[in-house]
Amino acid sequence: MARGQYDFKYVPQAVLNPEGFWNSAGVNTAYSNLEFSVPDVTTHYNVSTSVAGAFDIITIARAVNIRTDATITVKFNSTANDAITITSTEGTFRFDTLEVTNIFITNNSGGAANVKIFLT
Repeated sequence: MARGQYDFKYVPQAVLNPEGFWNSAGVNTAYSNLEFSVPDVTTHYNVSTSVAGAFDIITIARAVNIRTDATITVKFNSTANDAITITSTEGTFRFDTLEVTNIFITNNSGGAANVKIFLT
């Protein structure tokens, strides 16, 4: 590779707590799976403080998958950030381009929203 050129083959890596989970090949084997319900008429439900075990194994998630059976909005890291709407008919909302330390959920769907979040 010539000087000044970079080979960017970035693979998102989660930040693990306490020392992570690695197999003999040096591959991260940790993940966090959260399943919970958000009551109707709830604003900025704080996943980190309201869901047992959230962000304990994965302290900074770099890949997030969210499923729900209701229409919800989510904000990542801060309640001041823009909201993203997720509906039950969209399937799984996923991304791997942001470091996530917390998730805030708003539910005004008319009933409780069952939410599943997978973090790596």
